[in-house]
Amino acid sequence: MKIPGLSPFFLIIPSFLLFSFIGNPHKNDLTKENLKGKVRILKESEYPVKIDSAVIKNGGLESVDIFTYNKSGNQVEEKMNYYDGVNWDWVLSSKYNDKGYKIEDKKTCVNNTGSDKFTTYMKDANWKRSYVYNNKGEVIDPGSASKYDAKGNMVENIYGDEDGEHKFTWKYDNSGNVTQENEYMADDTIPSSKCIYTYDSIGNNIEKDEYTSDGRLNRKWLYKYEDLDKEGNWLKQTEYFNDNIYTVRKRAIEYYQ
Repeated sequence: MKIPGLSPFFLIIPSFLLFSFIGNPHKNDLTKENLKGKVRILKESEYPVKIDSAVIKNGGLESVDIFTYNKSGNQVEEKMNYYDGVNWDWVLSSKYNDKGYKIEDKKTCVNNTGSDKFTTYMKDANWKRSYVYNNKGEVIDPGSASKYDAKGNMVENIYGDEDGEHKFTWKYDNSGNVTQENEYMADDTIPSSKCIYTYDSIGNNIEKDEYTSDGRLNRKWLYKYEDLDKEGNWLKQTEYFNDNIYTVRKRAIEYYQ
């Protein structure tokens, strides 16, 4: 699932794949993303918001993300473009076994003809990763150690990188939504950061609060939704950061017949 409030620039590094299995690995991607109906293609466009003379205006298009799902509800491709909405900066393709478990992710960065520095940085960031599962359907990662609850939700993940050992823990509600995420460094018993997530009655994330290690509120995100389609999926989301309007996201959704 996507973590609310997570910048797309976090996707630059392969370690984001550690978050691919947050939630229940036996649920398909549509369920994890709270997408209803038989979604085939989801196009999401992001616009920064500007306030000019107390008038709220959409800024220019900042990014376009297109997700393609198979008939089993799992994502088979994601294409991301920053800034121009035309040339793809990278493509992430996924493969699954006959049980519906993801067995491979492959990211290909496209050498955009534009001069954007981000694209220049990204063009060498190609990678491929395979996944292996135990007899419970839990992913086995030699670079990390994970724990799951009785419902199959990942509740802990420990991994190491050049900055040392990191540990994440998660709590869930009865619908399988992440309600709390804690990040620890090395052997610390107090999290270096904690995030609390709140959802509306139909499973849309409406608030994310981030706290420091001493319990102070550090950052707050609020999300408001408009224009639900016939399946109940939102077509417009407005994001507020620290109580200021920040980003507008618009969707176009195609369904299998």
